[in-house]
Amino acid sequence: MRDFFKGFKFKIIVCAFALVLGVVIYAAVSGGFSTFPENVLSTIAKPFVTVSNAVSQWVEGTLDKFANISLRTRSLKTISMNNTVR
Repeated sequence: MRDFFKGFKFKIIVCAFALVLGVVIYAAVSGGFSTFPENVLSTIAKPFVTVSNAVSQWVEGTLDKFANISLRTRSLKTISMNNTVR
């Protein structure tokens, strides 16, 4: 444990935490207006949000097909039974 706190990885984690804390404090002090760091972070994050939304919709559509397959099968059986009765 002592090696972790003296190591390079711990220093990276502390620096990242300090950076995030600084951005949060700056945003809080600015009164909620759109700040420069917020604009930069939203510009960087926008492609990732778009890709994650596309993947999420694809997965939802795929799972929906499998989840509703029994309903569709029953509907098709009902339709075919109605057609053969006539």
